Amino acid sequence: MRQEPDEFEYNERFLRRLVYHLYSCQYGTFLYDCEREKKQLQLEIKTRSVWDYFKSRKREFCDLEYEEKSKKESIYPRYNDVRYWYQLYGKRDGEMNVDTN
Repeated sequence: MRQEPDEFEYNERFLRRLVYHLYSCQYGTFLYDCEREKKQLQLEIKTRSVWDYFKSRKREFCDLEYEEKSKKESIYPRYNDVRYWYQLYGKRDGEMNVDTN
């Protein structure tokens, strides 16, 4: 997102909330190791999906500047410019990323 900010439909808030719900156990989406276990336990009946949560609040999590392009091209990261996502951990950039220039 930092390298190509106009190429992502969803904003950073979406990613932070997704990480939060990954560990919150409020939804059944990330429980168990495989679809077979989820089906055996009927989790789709007993729990809610985190994706329903995101769909119901789409405006909160969409990048308003995003415009879907008709021609899909792959995006490749510039490996010499990869950084840790310091905001996720409540840190400053300098605490998580060291400039080597």
